[in-house]
Amino acid sequence: MHPLSKHMNKIVAFLAVVIIAISFLFYHFYKTRIEKKRVALDSTQEVVESWELPSILEEISGIVWLEDGRIACIQDEVGIVFFYNLKTKKLDGQVKFAGDGDYEGLALMDKNMYVVRSDGEIFELLDFLGEEPVFNQYELPLSEKHNIETLLADQKNNRLLLMAKDHEPFDNNGRGIYGYDLETKKLLEKPVLLVTSKDAEIQKTLKKIRPSDIAIHPKTNEIYVLQGTKPRILIVSPKGVVKKEYPLNNKVFYQPEGITFSPDGTLYISNEATGGVPSILKVELK
Repeated sequence: MHPLSKHMNKIVAFLAVVIIAISFLFYHFYKTRIEKKRVALDSTQEVVESWELPSILEEISGIVWLEDGRIACIQDEVGIVFFYNLKTKKLDGQVKFAGDGDYEGLALMDKNMYVVRSDGEIFELLDFLGEEPVFNQYELPLSEKHNIETLLADQKNNRLLLMAKDHEPFDNNGRGIYGYDLETKKLLEKPVLLVTSKDAEIQKTLKKIRPSDIAIHPKTNEIYVLQGTKPRILIVSPKGVVKKEYPLNNKVFYQPEGITFSPDGTLYISNEATGGVPSILKVELK
């Protein structure tokens, strides 16, 4: 071999080792940060506890609290609902309901689970924890241009709620939360809530916000709207008025895609693996 070739091979090998070492240190940095039990981010937000998720959930896109203390998770590549146990820190079950697809939102209604695909298709999992769950699929007057990533159960009114990430449904103006009637299997053209604010800065946010998930606080009935890009949470009153905006620390919330509450009002947010490892964070907002 030519001496120059040998020299080049050594340089390439050295650079490969350096890249691997840097990648390992980068991964270890984020892993350590996520595994800390309590991380004070600033005066408005705090990570109380965190769980690193397995690699199958690197693309975690939606979460919902289950009655037995587990969290159901969906990821945006396969048609499977995964069950993560916060106590054992392991997956302890799953339900396959469809083939591969861009699944984004997850909602729980009694014994039934609902999943939304980004094109607005709704998947119904009746008695999803039973021995013989029944799967149904419903087409909505939506498409990829709307980019639906949110889903929320409105049990009182027997409907699901959703927001568009991009184009507003039915060419409506403003930012609306829409209702999907579970009795008629119809998406209502008029928003259930039109999200508004008199605050000039929040008005600017509303024009640009791209919701990645929504959840309802079990004590206050306020709706929490989560954005993954430029991470933030908007807290919306039951009448649709934004009460507060929380910009999230993007060094910890590097890609927040899912949000849910336990019955006592504890807030959980999930992170995709972008910039670190997939995780679920227990969060306090102040």
